Parts: sequence; C-alpha cells; structure tokens
Amino acid sequence: MNMKQTALSLTLIAAMFLPALSRAETTISLGGTAWYVWWKPAWSDNRWQGYYLWNDSAGYWNEDAKDFGLSSNIMAGPIISIGFLDRWSISSVAVLGTMSHKASGVGFGTDVISRTAGATHKDYSRRVLKWDSDTTVGCAVHKYVKLYAGFKAQGYRYQETIHYYDFTAFPDISIDHSEGTNNVNCYGPGLGISGSIPLVENLYMVIGLSGVVLWCTERGNTALSRTYGLESSGFVFTCFYMPRGKFLSYGGTAALSLAYTIARINTTFSLGGRYQLLYNRQKRGNMVHSDVTMNIIDGQYDHFAGITLSVLYTFHIGKREQS
Repeated sequence: MNMKQTALSLTLIAAMFLPALSRAETTISLGGTAWYVWWKPAWSDNRWQGYYLWNDSAGYWNEDAKDFGLSSNIMAGPIISIGFLDRWSISSVAVLGTMSHKASGVGFGTDVISRTAGATHKDYSRRVLKWDSDTTVGCAVHKYVKLYAGFKAQGYRYQETIHYYDFTAFPDISIDHSEGTNNVNCYGPGLGISGSIPLVENLYMVIGLSGVVLWCTERGNTALSRTYGLESSGFVFTCFYMPRGKFLSYGGTAALSLAYTIARINTTFSLGGRYQLLYNRQKRGNMVHSDVTMNIIDGQYDHFAGITLSVLYTFHIGKREQS
C-alpha cells in the first residue's frame, strides 16, 4: 500500500546521500504524530454520473444529489527524520485514518440517452480509509529557515451503500439498492519553506508553507451480488459501469505549531494546526470522452484541516568531521 511506497521513497533518497552519512555525524529523529482532522472532500458537492443497465434498457445518468457533510476523526502514523552535514535532512511522515460520510435527500437527474428527467430520494453512506504521506529533502539556508522539496502520496478507499426511491417513471416508483467501492491514489512533487522563531528557552514557534501538484487516478467497482432493484412489475436486474478516471489536484498547505524540547531526554513535543487546500481539474467532455469515474469534482475544492500533536526522540550516530 502507499505506506510501503513512502518507506521505499525514503530509503532511495537516503541511499543517494549514503557516502555523506558515513563520513559525518548523523542526527536521527524517530517518533509519531496524531492529527484530529476535519475533511470536506471535493465530492461533498454530490454530483455524479453513471452508466447503467436496467432490465432491457441502458442509460447514461447525470444527477445532482444531496450534498455530503463535513467529517472528522483521528489520523496517526510514524515520523522519521535524518539530519546530516549540519544543514541537510531527509524526513518522512505518514498518517492513516478512517472517516464516515453520509447524505440523505432528494436529487434531480437526467438520462442523456433517452432524454428523460426525474427525481430520486437517496440515502448515501461512505466508509472511507484515508492516508496521507510526505517525504522531503530539506536544506537549512539560515539558522531558523529551511527550504525543502519532496514527494507527496495521498488517497483513499471508500465502501459505499446507496438506497433510494426512483421517481423517474412516476407514478411507477422503483426501489433500488447498490453497493460498491472506489479507490483514489494521488502522487506528485512539492516545494516548501519552514521557519522557527525562538520564544523562550527550548520553546519555538514553527511556521510552514508548501505547494504541491498531484496526479490522481480513480477506479470504482460495483458489487453485482448486492445491487438490485424492485418496481411494480417485480424484481429487476440492475448493473452499473464505472470507467477508470483521472484528475489533477494542486494547492498548498499551511502549518503553525509550538515545539518544546526537553533536553535531558532528547525529546521534542509539538502541538499545532495544519490546513491543506486542493483545487481539482477533471476533463468532462461527453459520455465517451470523459475522465470521470462517478464523482464529478471538476472545479471543486478539497479542504483538509486539523490539530496536530507530535513527539520526536533524537539521537546521534557517527563522528563529526574535524576541521
């Protein structure tokens, strides 16, 4: 999974600097972080499209449904940082957590092929496993200022259940149920700057700003054994097709925290906040030339903010170079 890819990225970067690491004193920091995050995904604006087979008819359906609300929970994971040659460092942080998004209400849609319109009342439930990781190489350009560049990997997998009443052929009302999964993986480079401001002895304010560009892929599947419909004429066969999708996300992150070091145990505690804003671009041509799997997120923002708590233990290996 992506945690393994993050670890591999850190190992490859470290290997590039191995000759330098073997000649000089190296500072290693190990620890963990926990975030309490609030997430409003780009698909909170619940617009979607889908290809379906309904008994002997097929269609391409577009719908604007009841929006999803904000979700929150804890995400946590490890931190590792390797400092060398006084000013250089390699760092990696990865977090994992679960979210739950629900929506219920009326949606309005159109079948593009048959040119019919209708309304539905749906209950949506999405159980999300979300991950986020950053691997960076940093260089201190001043005692209190560091520039860094790196690689970001983030994404999520959700299991979705939809139960709805379809009024498209009113007064004939159909009752439908579908279940499926959706997988999104995003990768890309980032650049950033961080600064630390000493307040009192061993207490610092740390400020960070960064920008990132992510290329994302999306793949959805419907569980046919748990997808069905019922109308006045009886049980009906329902099948949904979700093509592979892709989109581009770009934006930035701002972070502010207070860091306190207890020198006698070589441990630093950090408490602060973090906010990430991403804007999404997705090609929507027509039913043939489209990069949409199901969720239409073109022009939508992804908001990811939270409170962070981190603990790092630091130790040294190797010898200092003699001048």
